[in-house]
Amino acid sequence: MMAWVVFGGWKVRPKSAQQNQKPSWQPAQHGSQKQGKTMPANKKPRKAYRPKPVLRNVIRGAILGATALAEAERQTIIGPSLKHIADIPTRGLTSDAYSDLVTSLHAAMAIEASGIVRGLKAEFEAAISLLHDLHGQCQRGQNWKCLRLGAGEVATLKNAVELHDFQLQQLSANEFHAIVRKLVNQTIDKANKRKKQLAPTV
Repeated sequence: MMAWVVFGGWKVRPKSAQQNQKPSWQPAQHGSQKQGKTMPANKKPRKAYRPKPVLRNVIRGAILGATALAEAERQTIIGPSLKHIADIPTRGLTSDAYSDLVTSLHAAMAIEASGIVRGLKAEFEAAISLLHDLHGQCQRGQNWKCLRLGAGEVATLKNAVELHDFQLQQLSANEFHAIVRKLVNQTIDKANKRKKQLAPTV
């Protein structure tokens, strides 16, 4: 029988001693050329590696950092509404202010409906309802009467516009543009249906 060979503190059976089999490893016995080493027993089985879950909003936040609305574009979107809010206490609710604010708040409701930023529906609905009530008081036939609003009414509108600005800061450019396209298409569809309803039957 072929002798064992000591290698690095371990006794190894040469490969030629037993073909087509893996080398046998045994710790060297006392009295051999070099004191053998023993492998420590692993009593507990090694746990399988599992990656830690990453929250969806963390991933989305990383993407958003590279694709968020540019500051100039965001100011172009929200700037007119913020200016109207600042002017209302002195100028009243003009027809331009009404139109811009209603448009902004309908966009805010569309963002809420998308599910990207949620939980602000009540504030937007309150502001839109207020604007509709004010429209009935301001519109006199073909004329528009600028109304001076109370502090509570101004606060309701200001809060809604600032929350809409917050929404815009959470959206990517692609998300915002997709929501606006969908809102425009819905508005056009409603207008076309209204025209068909009002069209005289032949």
